Amino acid sequence: MDTETVDVLAVGAGPGGLVAGMAARARGLEPLVIEKSGYVGGTSSQSFGGLWFADNPLMREAGQTDSIEDGLRYLEHVVGDAGPAATRVRQETYFRTGLRLLAFLEERGCRFIRISGYPDYYPEAPGGASEGRVFDSPLFDARRLGPWQDWVRPRKKLPGGLVIGTIEEFRAFPLAGRNLAAARVATRAVLAGYWMKLRGVKPLVLGAAYIGQLLLAAQQAQVPIRLNTAMRELIVEGDRVVGVIAEHEGRMTEIRSRGGVLLNTGGFARNAELRSKFGHPEGTADWTFMVEGDTGDGFRVGTELGAAISNVDEAYWLPGILDADGEPQLMLPERHQPHSIVVDHSGARFTNEAVDYMAFGRAIVDRHAQVPAIPAWLVVDGQHRRRYPLGFAPPRLTPRKWLASGYLKRSDTLEGLARECGIDPAGLVAGVQRFNELVAAGRDTDFGRGDSLYDRVYGDPSVRPNPCLGTIAEPPYYAAQVVPSDIGMAGGVVTDDHARVLREDGTAIPGLYACGTTAASAFGRCYAGGGISLGQSSVFGFLAAEDMTETLANVL
Repeated sequence: MDTETVDVLAVGAGPGGLVAGMAARARGLEPLVIEKSGYVGGTSSQSFGGLWFADNPLMREAGQTDSIEDGLRYLEHVVGDAGPAATRVRQETYFRTGLRLLAFLEERGCRFIRISGYPDYYPEAPGGASEGRVFDSPLFDARRLGPWQDWVRPRKKLPGGLVIGTIEEFRAFPLAGRNLAAARVATRAVLAGYWMKLRGVKPLVLGAAYIGQLLLAAQQAQVPIRLNTAMRELIVEGDRVVGVIAEHEGRMTEIRSRGGVLLNTGGFARNAELRSKFGHPEGTADWTFMVEGDTGDGFRVGTELGAAISNVDEAYWLPGILDADGEPQLMLPERHQPHSIVVDHSGARFTNEAVDYMAFGRAIVDRHAQVPAIPAWLVVDGQHRRRYPLGFAPPRLTPRKWLASGYLKRSDTLEGLARECGIDPAGLVAGVQRFNELVAAGRDTDFGRGDSLYDRVYGDPSVRPNPCLGTIAEPPYYAAQVVPSDIGMAGGVVTDDHARVLREDGTAIPGLYACGTTAASAFGRCYAGGGISLGQSSVFGFLAAEDMTETLANVL
């Protein structure tokens, strides 16, 4: 077996692994990033690409007042006591290191753009912000990566070759036919897409743009990245992790690391056995949005060494609607827009449909424990189909394939629709009648839909007084299956504020670090704001490299 030695070894080429490699190189160390797939970025490249930090420089540039103290007060209120990973120390470290990380990345050419009008997910909570804490990356031309330009995991292509480059554009497209400002944003995006095609631009957007920037910075720093190289086991001497056994094209290599090993391998969203073991029967491995390699590699080796675990029964829920092939498709605006509700099999609403996606997914799972709610059903009427998209189906154009497959139902009556879906007909009629009464009153006193500033992010501002409410009254009626899909695990191995993996007694396993969804979230069971997942991966990867540097300095 071949043997090699490096200073810092990152397993997994997601944001945390790439950042750790750069941070190690900046300190004069020899890093290595290994990745079992043929791409960098993992599921992060498929995400919206947001980062979430209180009091970030983009807020200050816009004249917005914020503070880390306000951010911590907000987390104290919305996260609460959520286990050993969600400590105030880790949360404060996240914010303070996040600001250092941004400066570090900007020094290496990374750029970020402010998202206007996008609040925290609980903006009315003490310390919450109405906008500014979440920001993303500008569109990135993959050609800048030269021979590495095909290394970033490709995103699914949108219909017609459409390029949505920012969260602002994603918000605008569903309302392009209803709102002049949204139409302008959408038109600019369409024209920019044609212009890029003419110029031969290879656009990376949203999460892929963030990964593209990190990859370019890593390339310029000469960080070695080895694709198609899978970790098989950890090398442990005494009680210290000193490397891994890795496989590349059938050949085993012993990779030793003087500073330690960072596990940035994702969670176990694609591992049906682990999901079942830790209480995820509601959300199957087939419904996750995570990439195929998210099978629990880091979680497995960490727990075999005695790592503590926390919140492993929780996922970053992102419920989707099943398309014609039975695959989950992103569902965000539909829950916020007028003329739509989500019901269980009794025909009743059971939550505010416009809450953040993690809370909405948790509501489905909790409801299913009482009344069959998996799948739940998104019910819309003819008004919705004329005015708003359904998934990627534009207004007025309902794909026949969806109807033929049975995943989308249609009927001229609510009773007929209910029978098609296996919903109690009388219950659905009563539920819709109650909802229409709330619409007439202008406020959802049952669940508060539209009360929060976040609820209104994807609402229709032309609808007043509540941009999230509209009657369900005009046939034909449609129903789509809603399943508790996810964007990874919120639970995992417990780590401290240096990203060191901890045992049950709180002591660190020497030489072992974790970040991303391998580690339990510092925000517990709450998705406090868009970008906390990529933010944590990046920050704690950065901290792991710093701690390994200190370890090496003490040894030398």
